[in-house]
Amino acid sequence: WYRFNDLGLIYSPADGKWSIHSQGPEMARAGAAATVAPDGAVVILGGEIKPRIRTADALRIVVE
Repeated sequence: WYRFNDLGLIYSPADGKWSIHSQGPEMARAGAAATVAPDGAVVILGGEIKPRIRTADALRIVVE
């Protein structure tokens, strides 16, 4: 009955546009933190996966 956004979006400042990088239930997190790893991968940390249910899992996304 609830639907968190399950799209991994990337913003290009040069173009001023968003593009879809990936899609899946692991991407659907509210209030997660994000950082860039030394190798350039994006790491998504924690977040709410269902209303009032948080996770401490980390998700690593390689952006090419």
